[in-house]
Amino acid sequence: MAAHHGREGAVYTDAETPSTSAQVGEVTGWQYNEEGEELELSALGDTEKRFLTGLVSAGGNFAVYFDDADGEQEALDIGDDVELHLYPRGVGTGLPELTSVGNDASGKVRITSIEYSGDASSAVTRTFNFRNRLLKDTQA
Repeated sequence: MAAHHGREGAVYTDAETPSTSAQVGEVTGWQYNEEGEELELSALGDTEKRFLTGLVSAGGNFAVYFDDADGEQEALDIGDDVELHLYPRGVGTGLPELTSVGNDASGKVRITSIEYSGDASSAVTRTFNFRNRLLKDTQA
């Protein structure tokens, strides 16, 4: 069984191929989920419930240590549509990538909210929440 450590991951925006200029800095983690509505199709006389998958949606977030010198962090605002690339095992040829193909023909996700958090015992963090139609695994 293969297992991978989260520290291998990376987040990039607006880049066809990874470059250091498109990497979001200080990423501490990311989360992504896909879901489909369940439509109940049970009818009178049925003895078991029946379901059909309805509309599919996807979204998630990525968290960073706040760094106002990081151009990629600072470029993201609520309502922005951006290409988003999530790399669960790092960046390299043949490694898996979740790439946005989302809200419209341009294939971008929308930043829906930004959260800031800080307290006396930790570094200030910023979390970017996004929503799109679907992310696809584009590599093996």
